[in-house]
Amino acid sequence: MKIPPRIIDIINTLYSQHVDLAEGSDEERRKLTQMMCEQTCYEFGNEYGMKKASMTRPPGKDSVAYFPHNQYILWAYDWQNGATRKPHDPPGQFREMSSSQVFLPVTPVNHLGDTPPEPSEPEPCPKIPYNEAYSVEFGKGCNEVYNEVGYDKIDPGMISVQSQRAAWDYYVGEMTWPESYKKHINELRAVYGLPPI
Repeated sequence: MKIPPRIIDIINTLYSQHVDLAEGSDEERRKLTQMMCEQTCYEFGNEYGMKKASMTRPPGKDSVAYFPHNQYILWAYDWQNGATRKPHDPPGQFREMSSSQVFLPVTPVNHLGDTPPEPSEPEPCPKIPYNEAYSVEFGKGCNEVYNEVGYDKIDPGMISVQSQRAAWDYYVGEMTWPESYKKHINELRAVYGLPPI
């Protein structure tokens, strides 16, 4: 799901004002992320906040979360490049989180002090109809890997993992089917030490 440009503006502006926090400890990064989430909540509403990986984990240190009331699906955008500590450039998009992740509401706060523009909903990805032929093609690609490796060495769970990832990147993540197929078949091949296709 695409992230509204205004949220990217919020992230970049607060980052430029608080580079020291972005380059600091996990707690300092978490404080900056909370400010970004509070500003986003102030401008876009209480469907935006923070998130944590599970009930026992602390709030994420670099994630802006989106929990639309009419979907009951948690989305999150990791704004920070872990290596450079800068915002991702170009920016990424909201990704669907697993059911174990927890949404954390925040208090709306206007950290920027300016008049926000009218709120807008995130632009949804275009809906792509399900294509059974692609599922069959991916299954055949897995079988080819098994033939090369030997069925006795295969972890069946990898089929489910890679097929779900391939489907996600095509139907939601805006990859073309050939791109998604090649990416995830090669990930499966890499697990067993096979060269990419």
